[in-house]
Amino acid sequence: MTFRLYDDAVVGNELWMEDWPAVQVNGGLFNVLLGSTFAITPSVFSENDSLWLGVTVDSDSEMTPRVQLGSVPFTFQANRAYGLSAPNGDPDAVIVDASGNVGIGTTNPTTPLYVFGNASSEIGRFQPAADANNSRGYISLYTTNPDYWWEFSTQDPNGGGANNGLAFRERTTTGPSIERVYFAQGGNVGIGTTNPAHPLHMASGAHVTVGGAWTNGSDRNLKENFASLDALLLLDKVAQLPLSMWNYKSEGSEIQHIGPMAQDFYAAFGLGEDDKHISTVDASGVALAAIQGLYQIVQDQTTQLAAQHETITQLETDNIALQQQLSDLDARLTALEQHAGGAPAQPGNWGMAGLGVFGGGLMTLAGLVVYRRRGIPKVA
Repeated sequence: MTFRLYDDAVVGNELWMEDWPAVQVNGGLFNVLLGSTFAITPSVFSENDSLWLGVTVDSDSEMTPRVQLGSVPFTFQANRAYGLSAPNGDPDAVIVDASGNVGIGTTNPTTPLYVFGNASSEIGRFQPAADANNSRGYISLYTTNPDYWWEFSTQDPNGGGANNGLAFRERTTTGPSIERVYFAQGGNVGIGTTNPAHPLHMASGAHVTVGGAWTNGSDRNLKENFASLDALLLLDKVAQLPLSMWNYKSEGSEIQHIGPMAQDFYAAFGLGEDDKHISTVDASGVALAAIQGLYQIVQDQTTQLAAQHETITQLETDNIALQQQLSDLDARLTALEQHAGGAPAQPGNWGMAGLGVFGGGLMTLAGLVVYRRRGIPKVA
Protein backbone atom coordinates (compact mmCIF):
# COMPACT_ATOMS: atom_id res chain seq x y z
CA MET A 1 0.00 0.00 0.00
CA THR A 2 1.06 3.59 -0.64
CA PHE A 3 -0.10 6.45 1.57
CA ARG A 4 0.03 10.11 0.53
CA LEU A 5 -0.93 13.41 2.17
CA TYR A 6 -2.36 16.25 0.06
CA ASP A 7 -3.42 19.83 0.71
CA ASP A 8 -6.63 19.38 -1.29
CA ALA A 9 -9.47 16.87 -1.36
CA VAL A 10 -9.26 16.21 -5.14
CA VAL A 11 -6.13 17.53 -6.79
CA GLY A 12 -3.73 19.63 -4.66
CA ASN A 13 -0.09 19.08 -3.89
CA GLU A 14 1.44 15.89 -2.63
CA LEU A 15 3.09 16.79 0.66
CA TRP A 16 4.23 13.41 1.90
CA MET A 17 4.36 9.77 0.71
CA GLU A 18 5.16 6.44 2.34
CA ASP A 19 5.23 2.86 0.86
CA TRP A 20 4.29 -0.24 2.85
CA PRO A 21 5.37 -3.42 0.94
CA ALA A 22 3.24 -5.79 3.02
CA VAL A 23 0.19 -4.79 4.99
CA GLN A 24 -1.84 -7.35 6.91
CA VAL A 25 -5.50 -7.07 5.95
CA ASN A 26 -8.22 -8.92 7.88
CA GLY A 27 -11.80 -8.57 6.64
CA GLY A 28 -10.90 -5.28 4.93
CA LEU A 29 -9.36 -3.85 8.09
CA PHE A 30 -5.67 -2.96 8.49
CA ASN A 31 -3.53 -1.01 10.93
CA VAL A 32 -0.39 0.96 10.07
CA LEU A 33 1.57 3.73 11.85
CA LEU A 34 2.03 6.46 9.28
CA GLY A 35 5.40 8.13 9.40
CA SER A 36 7.13 5.19 11.02
CA THR A 37 9.11 4.34 7.87
CA PHE A 38 9.30 7.81 6.30
CA ALA A 39 9.00 10.66 8.79
CA ILE A 40 6.36 13.34 8.37
CA THR A 41 8.07 16.71 8.82
CA PRO A 42 6.40 19.17 11.23
CA SER A 43 5.97 21.72 8.44
CA VAL A 44 3.39 19.43 6.77
CA PHE A 45 1.08 20.18 9.69
CA SER A 46 2.26 23.69 10.69
CA GLU A 47 1.96 25.08 7.14
CA ASN A 48 -1.40 23.52 6.25
CA ASP A 49 -4.71 24.08 7.94
CA SER A 50 -6.24 20.94 6.34
CA LEU A 51 -4.80 17.65 5.03
CA TRP A 52 -6.27 14.77 3.04
CA LEU A 53 -5.03 11.15 3.04
CA GLY A 54 -4.91 9.18 -0.21
CA VAL A 55 -4.47 5.36 -0.23
CA THR A 56 -3.33 3.23 -3.17
CA VAL A 57 -3.32 -0.63 -3.17
CA ASP A 58 -0.76 -2.33 -5.39
CA SER A 59 -0.99 -0.87 -8.89
CA ASP A 60 -4.61 0.24 -8.65
CA SER A 61 -5.70 3.81 -8.89
CA GLU A 62 -5.91 5.82 -5.70
CA MET A 63 -9.03 5.11 -3.71
CA THR A 64 -11.69 7.78 -3.71
CA PRO A 65 -12.63 9.88 -1.99
CA ARG A 66 -9.58 11.02 -0.09
CA VAL A 67 -10.01 11.10 3.71
CA GLN A 68 -9.61 14.45 5.46
CA LEU A 69 -7.48 14.26 8.58
CA GLY A 70 -9.04 15.39 11.86
CA SER A 71 -7.27 17.17 14.70
CA VAL A 72 -5.62 14.04 16.06
CA PRO A 73 -2.83 13.83 13.46
CA PHE A 74 -1.84 17.43 14.19
CA THR A 75 -0.93 16.41 17.75
CA PHE A 76 2.02 14.78 16.10
CA GLN A 77 3.75 18.10 16.67
CA ALA A 78 3.68 17.49 20.41
CA ASN A 79 6.54 15.05 19.92
CA ARG A 80 9.40 16.31 22.09
CA ALA A 81 11.80 15.95 19.22
CA TYR A 82 9.98 18.57 17.16
CA GLY A 83 7.96 20.66 19.60
CA LEU A 84 4.43 21.97 19.34
CA SER A 85 3.32 24.78 17.06
CA ALA A 86 -0.10 26.32 16.65
CA PRO A 87 -0.39 27.74 13.13
CA ASN A 88 -2.70 30.71 12.91
CA GLY A 89 -1.75 32.25 9.61
CA ASP A 90 1.74 32.70 11.08
CA PRO A 91 3.83 29.53 11.38
CA ASP A 92 5.55 31.03 14.46
CA ALA A 93 2.37 31.97 16.36
CA VAL A 94 3.01 29.57 19.25
CA ILE A 95 5.66 26.92 19.64
CA VAL A 96 6.85 24.64 22.41
CA ASP A 97 10.35 23.43 21.70
CA ALA A 98 11.93 20.16 22.70
CA SER A 99 13.13 21.71 25.99
CA GLY A 100 9.65 22.86 26.96
CA ASN A 101 10.26 26.56 26.25
CA VAL A 102 7.24 28.40 24.89
CA GLY A 103 7.70 30.87 22.08
CA ILE A 104 5.05 33.33 20.92
CA GLY A 105 5.96 34.86 17.61
CA THR A 106 9.30 33.06 17.54
CA THR A 107 10.55 29.53 16.77
CA ASN A 108 13.58 29.94 19.02
CA PRO A 109 12.43 30.61 22.60
CA THR A 110 15.48 30.90 24.87
CA THR A 111 13.52 31.12 28.14
CA PRO A 112 10.48 29.25 29.50
CA LEU A 113 8.30 32.04 27.99
CA TYR A 114 9.59 34.20 25.16
CA VAL A 115 7.32 36.71 23.39
CA PHE A 116 8.04 38.60 20.18
CA GLY A 117 6.00 41.37 18.61
CA ASN A 118 5.93 42.98 15.22
CA ALA A 119 9.02 42.83 13.01
CA SER A 120 10.65 40.34 15.40
CA SER A 121 10.85 43.01 18.10
CA GLU A 122 11.11 41.34 21.48
CA ILE A 123 8.29 42.17 23.91
CA GLY A 124 9.21 40.18 26.98
CA ARG A 125 10.60 37.09 28.64
CA PHE A 126 9.76 35.07 31.69
CA GLN A 127 12.42 33.12 33.55
CA PRO A 128 11.50 31.49 36.88
CA ALA A 129 14.23 31.09 39.47
CA ALA A 130 15.81 27.66 39.59
CA ASP A 131 16.31 27.80 43.37
CA ALA A 132 15.52 30.07 46.30
CA ASN A 133 19.02 31.45 46.85
CA ASN A 134 21.05 32.72 43.94
CA SER A 135 19.41 31.89 40.64
CA ARG A 136 17.58 34.82 39.11
CA GLY A 137 13.95 34.69 38.16
CA TYR A 138 12.74 37.58 36.07
CA ILE A 139 10.09 39.02 33.80
CA SER A 140 11.41 41.44 31.20
CA LEU A 141 9.38 44.00 29.25
CA TYR A 142 10.97 45.47 26.15
CA THR A 143 10.38 48.84 24.58
CA THR A 144 10.26 49.41 20.82
CA ASN A 145 14.03 49.54 20.90
CA PRO A 146 15.25 45.94 21.37
CA ASP A 147 18.37 47.25 23.10
CA TYR A 148 16.40 48.68 26.02
CA TRP A 149 14.04 47.01 28.44
CA TRP A 150 12.55 46.94 31.94
CA GLU A 151 12.98 43.92 34.14
CA PHE A 152 11.33 42.57 37.26
CA SER A 153 13.88 40.29 38.87
CA THR A 154 14.05 38.21 42.04
CA GLN A 155 17.84 37.97 42.08
CA ASP A 156 19.75 39.80 44.79
CA PRO A 157 21.52 42.54 42.77
CA ASN A 158 24.39 42.50 45.27
CA GLY A 159 25.06 38.86 44.38
CA GLY A 160 24.68 37.49 47.88
CA GLY A 161 21.41 35.64 48.09
CA ALA A 162 20.73 36.39 51.76
CA ASN A 163 18.83 39.57 50.88
CA ASN A 164 16.88 38.42 47.86
CA GLY A 165 14.12 40.76 46.84
CA LEU A 166 12.20 41.98 43.83
CA ALA A 167 13.99 44.53 41.66
CA PHE A 168 12.47 46.76 39.03
CA ARG A 169 15.45 47.70 36.91
CA GLU A 170 16.29 49.42 33.65
CA ARG A 171 18.61 47.44 31.41
CA THR A 172 20.48 47.75 28.12
CA THR A 173 22.82 45.41 26.31
CA THR A 174 25.56 48.05 26.20
CA GLY A 175 25.60 49.43 29.75
CA PRO A 176 25.08 48.43 33.39
CA SER A 177 21.61 47.85 34.74
CA ILE A 178 20.04 50.67 36.78
CA GLU A 179 18.05 49.71 39.83
CA ARG A 180 14.98 51.94 39.82
CA VAL A 181 12.92 50.32 42.59
CA TYR A 182 14.02 47.51 44.88
CA PHE A 183 11.73 45.60 47.24
CA ALA A 184 13.96 43.99 49.85
CA GLN A 185 13.11 41.09 52.10
CA GLY A 186 11.61 42.48 55.27
CA GLY A 187 9.50 45.07 53.45
CA ASN A 188 11.97 47.95 52.91
CA VAL A 189 11.68 49.69 49.55
CA GLY A 190 14.62 51.36 47.84
CA ILE A 191 14.34 53.95 45.05
CA GLY A 192 17.63 54.07 43.19
CA THR A 193 19.31 51.91 45.83
CA THR A 194 19.50 48.16 46.35
CA ASN A 195 20.27 48.41 50.05
CA PRO A 196 17.27 50.16 51.65
CA ALA A 197 17.80 50.55 55.40
CA HIS A 198 14.41 52.18 56.00
CA PRO A 199 10.80 51.44 55.03
CA LEU A 200 11.27 53.88 52.11
CA HIS A 201 14.83 54.79 51.22
CA MET A 202 16.01 56.96 48.30
CA ALA A 203 19.48 57.06 46.75
CA SER A 204 19.81 60.70 47.88
CA GLY A 205 19.63 59.57 51.51
CA ALA A 206 16.11 60.86 52.09
CA HIS A 207 13.92 58.26 53.78
CA VAL A 208 10.86 57.50 55.86
CA THR A 209 11.60 56.23 59.36
CA VAL A 210 9.89 53.29 61.00
CA GLY A 211 7.83 55.80 62.96
CA GLY A 212 6.60 57.42 59.75
CA ALA A 213 8.71 60.63 59.79
CA TRP A 214 10.03 61.91 56.46
CA THR A 215 13.75 62.66 56.75
CA ASN A 216 15.50 64.80 54.13
CA GLY A 217 19.00 64.06 52.92
CA SER A 218 21.13 67.02 54.05
CA ASP A 219 24.73 65.86 53.95
CA ARG A 220 27.14 68.75 53.28
CA ASN A 221 28.86 66.57 50.69
CA LEU A 222 25.65 66.56 48.63
CA LYS A 223 25.55 70.37 48.37
CA GLU A 224 27.38 73.19 46.60
CA ASN A 225 27.20 76.94 45.82
CA PHE A 226 26.95 78.03 49.46
CA ALA A 227 25.99 81.69 50.13
CA SER A 228 25.44 83.74 53.28
CA LEU A 229 21.99 85.08 54.24
CA ASP A 230 20.59 88.39 55.47
CA ALA A 231 18.47 87.08 58.33
CA LEU A 232 16.77 90.45 58.96
CA LEU A 233 15.74 90.70 55.30
CA LEU A 234 14.32 87.18 55.38
CA LEU A 235 12.47 88.02 58.61
CA ASP A 236 10.87 91.00 56.91
CA LYS A 237 9.78 88.81 53.98
CA VAL A 238 8.32 86.22 56.34
CA ALA A 239 6.36 88.95 58.11
CA GLN A 240 4.83 89.96 54.77
CA LEU A 241 4.21 86.41 53.49
CA PRO A 242 0.45 85.67 53.20
CA LEU A 243 -0.63 82.73 55.35
CA SER A 244 -4.05 81.10 55.46
CA MET A 245 -5.95 78.00 56.50
CA TRP A 246 -7.09 75.70 53.69
CA ASN A 247 -7.70 72.10 52.61
CA TYR A 248 -6.60 70.01 49.65
CA LYS A 249 -9.42 69.42 47.18
CA SER A 250 -8.66 65.70 47.18
CA GLU A 251 -8.95 65.43 51.00
CA GLY A 252 -12.13 67.29 51.76
CA SER A 253 -12.92 70.33 53.91
CA GLU A 254 -12.75 68.43 57.20
CA ILE A 255 -8.95 68.05 56.88
CA GLN A 256 -7.43 71.51 57.39
CA HIS A 257 -3.88 72.81 56.91
CA ILE A 258 -2.07 76.10 57.51
CA GLY A 259 0.59 77.56 55.30
CA PRO A 260 1.52 79.80 52.37
CA MET A 261 0.71 79.25 48.72
CA ALA A 262 3.60 77.99 46.60
CA GLN A 263 3.20 80.98 44.27
CA ASP A 264 3.63 83.48 47.14
CA PHE A 265 6.52 81.50 48.66
CA TYR A 266 8.38 81.33 45.35
CA ALA A 267 7.77 85.03 44.65
CA ALA A 268 9.16 85.99 48.08
CA PHE A 269 12.19 83.69 48.29
CA GLY A 270 12.76 82.17 44.82
CA LEU A 271 13.40 78.74 46.33
CA GLY A 272 12.61 75.31 44.90
CA GLU A 273 12.07 74.01 41.38
CA ASP A 274 8.95 76.02 40.53
CA ASP A 275 6.01 77.99 41.93
CA LYS A 276 3.79 74.94 42.33
CA HIS A 277 5.64 73.18 45.16
CA ILE A 278 7.26 74.00 48.52
CA SER A 279 10.11 71.81 49.72
CA THR A 280 10.15 70.97 53.41
CA VAL A 281 13.87 71.82 53.35
CA ASP A 282 13.14 75.34 52.10
CA ALA A 283 10.21 75.95 54.47
CA SER A 284 12.20 74.94 57.53
CA GLY A 285 15.27 76.83 56.30
CA VAL A 286 13.30 80.07 55.93
CA ALA A 287 11.80 79.58 59.39
CA LEU A 288 15.25 79.06 60.97
CA ALA A 289 16.66 82.12 59.19
CA ALA A 290 13.73 84.23 60.46
CA ILE A 291 14.37 82.98 64.00
CA GLN A 292 18.00 84.11 63.68
CA GLY A 293 16.77 87.53 62.55
CA LEU A 294 14.56 87.79 65.63
CA TYR A 295 17.50 86.76 67.80
CA GLN A 296 19.61 89.58 66.35
CA ILE A 297 16.90 92.14 67.17
CA VAL A 298 16.56 90.87 70.73
CA GLN A 299 20.33 90.95 71.21
CA ASP A 300 20.53 94.57 69.96
CA GLN A 301 17.72 95.69 72.27
CA THR A 302 19.32 93.89 75.21
CA THR A 303 22.60 95.71 74.54
CA GLN A 304 20.83 99.09 74.45
CA LEU A 305 18.96 98.41 77.68
CA ALA A 306 22.19 97.35 79.39
CA ALA A 307 23.86 100.63 78.34
CA GLN A 308 20.93 102.69 79.66
CA HIS A 309 20.98 100.80 82.92
CA GLU A 310 24.68 101.48 83.30
CA THR A 311 24.10 105.22 82.73
CA ILE A 312 21.31 105.37 85.32
CA THR A 313 23.46 103.50 87.83
CA GLN A 314 26.29 105.99 87.31
CA LEU A 315 23.88 108.94 87.83
CA GLU A 316 22.67 107.43 91.07
CA THR A 317 26.27 107.08 92.23
CA ASP A 318 27.05 110.68 91.26
CA ASN A 319 23.95 111.91 93.12
CA ILE A 320 25.03 110.21 96.34
CA ALA A 321 28.47 111.84 96.03
CA LEU A 322 26.87 115.24 95.42
CA GLN A 323 24.64 114.86 98.51
CA GLN A 324 27.73 114.15 100.58
CA GLN A 325 29.48 117.24 99.18
CA LEU A 326 26.46 119.40 100.05
CA SER A 327 26.43 118.07 103.57
CA ASP A 328 30.13 118.87 103.99
CA LEU A 329 29.62 122.39 102.57
CA ASP A 330 26.75 123.04 104.95
CA ALA A 331 28.92 122.15 107.92
CA ARG A 332 31.74 124.43 106.79
CA LEU A 333 29.46 127.45 106.21
CA THR A 334 27.85 127.04 109.60
CA ALA A 335 31.25 127.05 111.25
CA LEU A 336 32.32 130.20 109.38
CA GLU A 337 29.21 132.12 110.32
CA GLN A 338 29.60 131.28 114.00
CA HIS A 339 33.19 132.39 113.87
CA ALA A 340 32.15 135.76 112.29
CA GLY A 341 29.50 136.43 114.97
CA GLY A 342 26.68 136.49 112.54
CA ALA A 343 23.45 134.69 112.76
CA PRO A 344 24.11 131.11 112.10
CA ALA A 345 22.30 129.44 109.33
CA GLN A 346 20.16 126.57 110.15
CA PRO A 347 22.00 123.30 109.50
CA GLY A 348 20.97 121.80 106.27
CA ASN A 349 19.28 125.08 105.30
CA TRP A 350 19.88 124.47 101.60
CA GLY A 351 17.34 124.86 98.91
CA MET A 352 17.08 122.79 95.78
CA ALA A 353 16.14 124.83 92.76
CA GLY A 354 15.81 122.02 90.30
CA LEU A 355 16.65 118.37 89.70
CA GLY A 356 16.03 116.68 86.41
CA VAL A 357 17.03 113.39 84.74
CA PHE A 358 16.34 113.15 81.05
CA GLY A 359 16.74 109.83 79.24
CA GLY A 360 16.68 109.22 75.53
CA GLY A 361 18.32 106.30 73.76
CA LEU A 362 21.82 105.91 75.10
CA MET A 363 22.17 109.53 76.41
CA THR A 364 20.95 110.66 79.84
CA LEU A 365 21.34 114.27 81.11
CA ALA A 366 21.05 115.37 84.72
CA GLY A 367 20.79 118.88 86.11
CA LEU A 368 20.89 120.05 89.73
CA VAL A 369 20.73 123.66 91.03
CA VAL A 370 21.20 124.31 94.73
CA TYR A 371 21.36 127.48 96.83
CA ARG A 372 22.01 128.33 100.49
CA ARG A 373 19.26 129.99 102.42
CA ARG A 374 21.02 132.58 104.45
CA GLY A 375 20.33 133.01 108.13
CA ILE A 376 17.96 135.75 109.31
CA PRO A 377 19.45 138.00 112.11
CA LYS A 378 17.52 138.28 115.33
CA VAL A 379 15.89 141.67 116.08
CA ALA A 380 16.74 143.18 119.50
